[in-house]
Amino acid sequence: MNNLFNGFLKKEMNIVEDIEIEVKKEEVTNIDDSLLYHPFIEELDDELSNEKNTYLIIYRINKHNEFNYIEYYLNKINCKGITSVIIENLKCINGIKRIKGYVKIGNQNFTIVQIRENKKMENWVTIWDIIINKHYYGEKIDEKCISFFLNYNKLDDLYIKEKICKKPIILYCYVDDKYKNYVNKNKTIQYCQNENNILINLSEFEEGDNVRNICFLDDKEMNSDLLENDYIIERKGENYKWVIKNDKNIISFLK
Repeated sequence: MNNLFNGFLKKEMNIVEDIEIEVKKEEVTNIDDSLLYHPFIEELDDELSNEKNTYLIIYRINKHNEFNYIEYYLNKINCKGITSVIIENLKCINGIKRIKGYVKIGNQNFTIVQIRENKKMENWVTIWDIIINKHYYGEKIDEKCISFFLNYNKLDDLYIKEKICKKPIILYCYVDDKYKNYVNKNKTIQYCQNENNILINLSEFEEGDNVRNICFLDDKEMNSDLLENDYIIERKGENYKWVIKNDKNIISFLK
């Protein structure tokens, strides 16, 4: 995914007065950080020309099994369901906030902020949600937000030993109400879709879907041999369906 982000809202704010954030030079790393390299963040400017005129791009680094990946905080900006990850304040977000640096487009400043110690799933999206799906549970993401990420796609690149980390794809499905407690507790939908079948069936979002699945799947050509592969991709009309053997590389969350 090359050239991903650009665009945006119009509102002035003063991040210094309104938000308590630790600045970049006070950063404390942890074990995962010592293994990860985030080039975009390392190369950010550390000075902001006008602190009263900036938008916030909020991200966190998450991990599932051996997979490290980035999520962005999604902000609902009106009642029509249009959403954006370009937000104006941090007061509604739990966790430790650290300014990582700044980017500038024309006369507009953007402040990149990392959140730590926030385990909530609500309002967090991946690059796949933004530039591939262009929605979150069917709620459209603002075109200005999509444009921003199309221009700044390298914000999403993490490396370990000079090898780029795999990025998740986002797929959806529906489960019956009787399985909701199980899904909430175990973060899996295996055995929840068909009582007589262990296979996991996922697809692009369809109206009524109530489970969002973060999937770490290897890139491959469409195939139809499930005996030889962990999953297959089937085309049904204009849509695609993923049939997956197990949940080892999938995290499932109810709406």
